[in-house]
Amino acid sequence: PPPKPVRDLPSPPTPTVKLNITSPATGEQWATGQMHTIKWSPEIGYAAKPGTISILNASTKEPAGWITQNITAKQTAQSWDTRNVFIDQTSSVKKDLLPGTYIIRVAYSSSQGQSGAFSIVYPEQLKTPVYNVEIKNFALSPSTLTVKRGDKIVITNSDAVSHNLSLLGQSIKNLTPGEVYEINTQIFAPGQYEFYSANYPAAKATLVVQ
Repeated sequence: PPPKPVRDLPSPPTPTVKLNITSPATGEQWATGQMHTIKWSPEIGYAAKPGTISILNASTKEPAGWITQNITAKQTAQSWDTRNVFIDQTSSVKKDLLPGTYIIRVAYSSSQGQSGAFSIVYPEQLKTPVYNVEIKNFALSPSTLTVKRGDKIVITNSDAVSHNLSLLGQSIKNLTPGEVYEINTQIFAPGQYEFYSANYPAAKATLVVQ
């Protein structure tokens, strides 16, 4: 019998990937008129067309503007001046972005992801994040803390004894029972540090400054 004709096989579908938006973080505040970096993962690598980044009103989920219409498949970050956005997906005209609560959407033809709700605020409205660390039962809690440079850390000694709080081999504060001490991390360069009680070395915590 004659051979059967070979049929063209359909192209495999382009895989769909859910993007994870890591910046802005949920609840984060970005000041208007300042440069910030939108970050996501994974790298797409296969998209035939450039992707887009839009910003949505967190309450209505309606588009509030477009940040860029031309992200490549190799990108996992995009810098953005929060002062303004493009008025629509194809326009080169920008408009001012008012302070409010928004969501970032990163989208390719078959892959997309959304951030949690975050806020655009005027610079004078920015609140410095405060993290609480407690010394209790001869231990520091939390034992690992990640902050951004400029954030504040409030350390409370809930033990019945004093703790000589030390960093990099140097005493920074002798905390008496019930005493509270505030640290502004602006004094630290980005990196990893270890706090500990000089008189009770088991009471320690790792601090990561970004």
